[in-house]
Amino acid sequence: MRHIQHFWIFWSISVSIPCDNCFLIQVMYVTATSPYVLMFILLIRGVTLPGAGEGVKYYLNPDWAKMREMQVWVDAGTQIFFSYSISIGVLTALGSYNNFKHNCWRSSQSFL
Repeated sequence: MRHIQHFWIFWSISVSIPCDNCFLIQVMYVTATSPYVLMFILLIRGVTLPGAGEGVKYYLNPDWAKMREMQVWVDAGTQIFFSYSISIGVLTALGSYNNFKHNCWRSSQSFL
C-alpha cells in the first residue's frame, strides 16, 4: 500500500509543476483521470478479497424465487422514489434561480 501512496505523491508533484501558464491543464489531467485510476484500484482490491468469486456468482445468478416476495418490490420502489426525490430536489433548486415567467423552453433550445 505504501508504494501506491508514493506513486500518487510523486505523480501529483510532477504534474503540478507549472510550465508556461499550463497549470490549469495539468490540474485538469489529474482531476479527470484520478477517479478512473482510483476505481480501477478499488476493482483490483475487491477482486482479490477472499470470497469475491462467490459474490460475483451470486450477483450474476440471482435467486429468482425472491422475485415473488412482495418485500423485494417494496424495497425496489422505495429506492426508485428515493433516487427520484433527490433529482426533483435538484431541479427545484435550479429552477428557483429563474423568474416566474421565464421561458424555460427557449432556454433549453439554446443548448441544442
